[in-house]
Amino acid sequence: MRGWHVFLAGVASLCAPAMALEVGQGAPEFTAERLDAAQPVHLSEQHGRVVLVDFWASWCGPCRQSLPLYQKLRDSLGSRGFSLIAVNVDMRVRDGQRLLQSMQLDALMNAAVQDSDGKIATLFGVQAMPSSYLIDRHGVVRSMHIGFKPSDIGALRASISQLLDEK
Repeated sequence: MRGWHVFLAGVASLCAPAMALEVGQGAPEFTAERLDAAQPVHLSEQHGRVVLVDFWASWCGPCRQSLPLYQKLRDSLGSRGFSLIAVNVDMRVRDGQRLLQSMQLDALMNAAVQDSDGKIATLFGVQAMPSSYLIDRHGVVRSMHIGFKPSDIGALRASISQLLDEK
């Protein structure tokens, strides 16, 4: 966990308040390697879909609660145009892979990407784990959420459904 504090301090020092992402702004474009080593993920390829970009780490307790619930959201809403990009900020790729495997979230592996250098987290202005950003079909950030409680999932599902109903 000590490495995360160094990582977070580095990210925080790079994220000036003026650069923090805000609701209503376009989501920053990024490309990231997937944890399953398949083709990289480009946020721009998700245009036309509602996307939840979630930043997580293997050592993060609330992340362990959110990931299975996010996978269920993806499974139930994916056919309507919902995508999940689970951005792992562990310094070692294997740590994120092991967590997903140990939690039997292997299906989430193809939605998980690696950000061990913190570049994507910096673009989004992430300062705490977990942090999630809900992006509409046009690439605009519609909501941001820091932390996670299982009771959050109902409101998130409603927000996603509302965005999926918009044209």
